[in-house]
Amino acid sequence: MSKQPAKAALGKGQIISPQQAEAILHEGRVQQVQIRKEVFQGPLPSPDILVGYNQAFPDAAERIVTMAESAQNHKQLMENRMLTEQAKGVRYGQVFAFLIAIVGMICGTYLIAHGASASGLASIFGPLTGLAGIHLYNNYKDQQKKTNTPERPKQGGAPTTAQKTDDKQP
Repeated sequence: MSKQPAKAALGKGQIISPQQAEAILHEGRVQQVQIRKEVFQGPLPSPDILVGYNQAFPDAAERIVTMAESAQNHKQLMENRMLTEQAKGVRYGQVFAFLIAIVGMICGTYLIAHGASASGLASIFGPLTGLAGIHLYNNYKDQQKKTNTPERPKQGGAPTTAQKTDDKQP
C-alpha cells in the first residue's frame, strides 16, 4: 500500500503531527516549518489542556484545580508535621544530654567526696566527653552534607549558537 501525500493547504498556525510535517518536508511543498514545544511542570496541566478537559467533562477544570489545591495542602501539612516531630526529637535529645551530664557530675562529685577521686573524675568527664564527641561528630556530618550537595546550575550558562560570534575577519 502506498502512502498518499497530504494535499491539503496548510494555514498559518495550523498544528500537524510530526509524521505529517516530515511527509510535507519530503515533498518540498513548504519553505519554512516552525516547531514549537511547550512544557509544563507542576501539579496542574497547561491551560489549553484544562480547557479541553472542561469541554469533555463539565466542571472538570475546576475539579482538577481543587484536587491540586487539596494535594498541595496535604503536602504542606505533612511537611509541617515532619518539622514539628524533628524539632521535638532535637529538644528531647538536648534534655537527655543535659540529664546525662548532670547525673554524671553528681555521681562524680559523690565519689570524690567519699575518697574515690580517680573514679569521681572519670564519672564527671566520661559523660561530658561522650556528649562532646557526639556533638562534634554531628557537626562534622552536617558540614559533609553541605559540601557534598551539588549546586543548582546557574542561569545563562554557555552561549547558544545564535549568541556565538565569528572571530574571522573577511
